[in-house]
Amino acid sequence: MNGDVRMLPEHVTNLVSRVDCIFDHVPFPVEKTICLPSASRIWTLLSAARKNLEKDLVTTARQLEWNHLTVAFYGETNAGKSTLIEALLLLLDETSTRKRRAAFQHGKAIGKNADGGSIGDGRSDFTRASTTYTCQIDNQKISLMDVPGIEGAENLVETEILAALSKAHVVFYVASRPTPPQSGADDGRTGTLEKIGAHLRDEAEVWLIYNKRVTSPRALLADQLVTSEDKRALTEAERYFRQILGQRFRESLAVSAMPAFLAVADCLVPDSDFARKREKFLDVLSCDTLLERSGIRTFFFFLNRDILPDAERKKMRINMMKLGRCIDRHLKALQATVVGDGLLDIMETFRIGGIEASRELDDQGSALRRSFKRARVRICQDFFSDINTEMEKKHADGLWWSSDSGVQDVLKTVIEKKQKSLEQAIRDAIVEIARNVQEEMRTVIIRLGNQFAGSIQESGFVSARNWSCDFMKEFTINTDSGVNWLGLAGAIVPAFFGPTGWFAAVAGAGVSLWNAFNPRYQEAENRKAIAGVLNEMEPKLREEIDGIFAQRMMTLMTQILTLQKAINECVQEACLATKNFDKVETGLGYIENPLMNT
Repeated sequence: MNGDVRMLPEHVTNLVSRVDCIFDHVPFPVEKTICLPSASRIWTLLSAARKNLEKDLVTTARQLEWNHLTVAFYGETNAGKSTLIEALLLLLDETSTRKRRAAFQHGKAIGKNADGGSIGDGRSDFTRASTTYTCQIDNQKISLMDVPGIEGAENLVETEILAALSKAHVVFYVASRPTPPQSGADDGRTGTLEKIGAHLRDEAEVWLIYNKRVTSPRALLADQLVTSEDKRALTEAERYFRQILGQRFRESLAVSAMPAFLAVADCLVPDSDFARKREKFLDVLSCDTLLERSGIRTFFFFLNRDILPDAERKKMRINMMKLGRCIDRHLKALQATVVGDGLLDIMETFRIGGIEASRELDDQGSALRRSFKRARVRICQDFFSDINTEMEKKHADGLWWSSDSGVQDVLKTVIEKKQKSLEQAIRDAIVEIARNVQEEMRTVIIRLGNQFAGSIQESGFVSARNWSCDFMKEFTINTDSGVNWLGLAGAIVPAFFGPTGWFAAVAGAGVSLWNAFNPRYQEAENRKAIAGVLNEMEPKLREEIDGIFAQRMMTLMTQILTLQKAINECVQEACLATKNFDKVETGLGYIENPLMNT
């Protein structure tokens, strides 16, 4: 847990701990072990999301007010926010106001009004900085915040407005007209309504206060502050506010801040503007009547009835909702990148393609065995066929009527002559099979890379192709490693042509008087002996060739299995990256939802 949270409320430390716990259950691999670029991208995003979210939670929590309920007075410039707050501060005997009035009463503030110092003088943007006043109503502390207006030089106060509203638990939008705020102009300028929607994006309760401008005491002679026309306009304004704020908007109230202020402001310089206005109103109505008909007493009743009860729970609920909004913001940003940029689709595409590639490599293993078997059959057939063809050429030379030792010598010479072509045939077969296997492996990976690239933006195609090419570099097979081909004639020929070899035994068995008198019999016996030798040689040759091929097949199978393992690891990376994103998404949503719906 970040050490910065230790001084925050327990609710916040618990929240950060829960976020920590979610990410702690997502294993982050060592970077160098990650083979799949998009999986690496997801890990990077998750790691950054953890760091940024925890930092933002702590920063947001430190900006919130946890000690007492904060009420922000917000609205258009010159709507009367400061006037309303001044009236409330005088009625609540706020500490700084009380000190200022005491100084005035003791003659320590000559020539300057003690009351109304924060009230605008008609200039735009009179209030440039937010000011917070802590008051007490029925032993319940409450902070009143005067926020700069939104229709002046907003570039000077935008940051101040957002900072103030981020702390507020309750927002009073103060308007000088009962009609709905203006929407955007046709020329593209942002209207008041859009500004309200942008500023009030957090979870505070929002109330509309219609501050009716009253410049004559006669306007307050009627029992009702608002007219039926005002009420209709306020109903329409409430509808607009609900459209942009939803359930966060409550309802509207009406006050007349200036008469209320004049009723309680008695620390004024004689003949000042406020003093003249106060005298004008008090000539017609008493202070109590002004307080009643200005709506300020109704407003106090509203504060006690709707704002202050359960203030502690309301403050905590809204603060935690703001932190929930913080989680929601980071979660949506993460989703926008991982889901919006198609990284999960890439992972799924790779998973499917990787499984198919692994199956193709399984097929390559089976095909490899068949290839070596076919090569061995072909090599043996060609070898014996070449020997028989060569021996048949000797027929015209009368070889078959010569002695068996002469036939044996010729056969031995032919076999030794064919030995080199046999070894070359074996070498060529291995090279061809190895190259074919390597090409098939390369095709599998390039196809997988193309599928991988086809699921992402065009800019990622090159990197995906590079990935597939780089991936194959580790699986290049050396088809000519200088292996000793065992000298087949050296291993086979002596066994059949030694002093007691098989040829001698077979040829010698047929020696008789017919030898000299029956050439056809001699020829038949020699042919029989040659066939017998070749038939006996064949299994030995097969065994020798199979032994050579087994070594090469083992090397190739190792390469196939190694590549297959690497692909399977990439598939596992894709699955794990998706699974861990789902864990974070589900976990943060599980935390966020209760906070946002309390």
